[in-house]
Amino acid sequence: MNYEVWAAILLGLFLLVCFFGWQEKRRLQEKNQKRLQKEYGQLPASKKDLLRAECIPAYYRAHDDGKGIDDITWNDLGMDQIFAMMNHTYSATGEEYLYYTLRTPADREEELLVREQEILYFMEHGDKRRSLQMIFMRMGKKDRYSLYDYLGFLREAYGKRKTGPAAWLPLCLVILSVVLLLVKTGAGLLMLIAVIAYNIFHYFNQKGKLRPYLASLRYLVRLVSAGKAAGQIELEVCGGQMSEIRDITKSFLPFLKKARFVFAGEAGSGNPLEILRDYVNMVFHFDLIRLNSMITMVESREGEIDRLNAALGYLETMIAVGSYRTYLNQNEGYCIPEFMNEAIKSVEDGRPEENGIATDAKWKTSKIGQAVLDGYHPMLQAPVRNSYELRGSMLITGSNASGKSTFLKTMALNQLLAQTVHMACAKKFQTHFYRIYSSMALTDDLSGGDSYFMVEIKAMKRIIEGSAEEGMPVLCFIDEVLRGTNTVERIAASAQILKSLAKQGVTCVAATHDIELTMLLENWYENYHFTESVEGEDIKFSYRLLKGRAESRNAIRLLQLMGYDTGLVEDAEAMAQEFIRSGKWEVK
Repeated sequence: MNYEVWAAILLGLFLLVCFFGWQEKRRLQEKNQKRLQKEYGQLPASKKDLLRAECIPAYYRAHDDGKGIDDITWNDLGMDQIFAMMNHTYSATGEEYLYYTLRTPADREEELLVREQEILYFMEHGDKRRSLQMIFMRMGKKDRYSLYDYLGFLREAYGKRKTGPAAWLPLCLVILSVVLLLVKTGAGLLMLIAVIAYNIFHYFNQKGKLRPYLASLRYLVRLVSAGKAAGQIELEVCGGQMSEIRDITKSFLPFLKKARFVFAGEAGSGNPLEILRDYVNMVFHFDLIRLNSMITMVESREGEIDRLNAALGYLETMIAVGSYRTYLNQNEGYCIPEFMNEAIKSVEDGRPEENGIATDAKWKTSKIGQAVLDGYHPMLQAPVRNSYELRGSMLITGSNASGKSTFLKTMALNQLLAQTVHMACAKKFQTHFYRIYSSMALTDDLSGGDSYFMVEIKAMKRIIEGSAEEGMPVLCFIDEVLRGTNTVERIAASAQILKSLAKQGVTCVAATHDIELTMLLENWYENYHFTESVEGEDIKFSYRLLKGRAESRNAIRLLQLMGYDTGLVEDAEAMAQEFIRSGKWEVK
């Protein structure tokens, strides 16, 4: 068989592979388009990937300036769950930037108003949104490392020789074999087979040693390729980000040119073209040959890579927030917050006063921390909404399970959402800019050797120290102040700590079982409470915020309803009533 026939056969096979590769690519695009339309405005599927979860805070850690939400507050508010509900991203870049956004409250309304325009734009322009999302899908988020981990791997290679002249040897051997094949077919064919076998063995041996560098460059290629594709889309918003994307990707075109053949595909994709490229690399070592020059290009341009990562992450974050808003619109709804410099103005379209809570149309025009109409927590099914005005500090009492902790989390969460993604789970939400702290869901620090009480007082101390720093005023939320110690010292210390915070100008919302605090602090804190009603053998909670201090107790009643011995319950109730009457405890 002559060479022309062999050439025709090889060309035919190549064209066939290209055709099937094109068909596979087209099929995947159509599938992803349908997926995007179906998933927008829905909660993301719950997929717990512990290895990927470790990477999500990477961008935040790399850019944390100390002004973001600290770990205690983040955990107290259950922000990992809120983040998961909002995490309608398809790339690691977008996922990490969304996390960063939720942990970094803005301190200027101008910044939030710009975000508002961008979020609305992507909500209203589905074609532009889906074009970007297709790009983010190609980036993916299957990596077990973040961009900053990959850059760390590459830093280990800076200044070193990753591959020497030996990298060219496999390619030279293939060329020699082909030349021999043309001169002496039999010997050339044997040599070619031997060279291919050697090259594949040598390839995997070398690639194992260079894998961190190759994986890092592959990630960067996906990032820059995504920037190049995104830069071709015309948007009427995000001008700064789009300009950054276009300028940086243009300067990285030589980098992409070097990597076009080597890193064009993703391992394990099943695309025939990608499989063909993998085999070509095994034989010719193109990826190993180009490793040095590509790392050299990255070495001096980490800052540009970081900015490109941020710009792309920002675009996907705005899209993800829009998807979450669409979901809320289909359920409990949301509102755009109003930020005030001085006084909160009257609210229109209110409701008549209910249970002592001011919900009418003419809220008082005075210095108010928050004014909220029908606020709720987005993680609750069929939530009970509450309206309130936060004037100064607030002390909330109430029986067990009446809703105190959930209400604190609702207030704090909506404040954080207002200052990050410019929305609140309410009908109306008026507020100021704050630094947000909390001390709620604390636990013993076993690794650090701290008791629960030590963890509590450290958490409280950080709020006091934070309030002494210059900047925005502090809004803090404290659940069960100093619950980890005895009653006498708890009440004394709690009263002084809460009084000190209020006197320093901190807006503090605290929940407590200690009714004594409502009287000790009534000059500094406005009293509110939650209550319940007993109906037969059941206790029902209204979960509605009421003015004044709590007057009911339910702990002993709950013992009875849970089937505790009747005599035990009656003796406990008698002891409690005797203490209320005489102020002394007596066990009979």
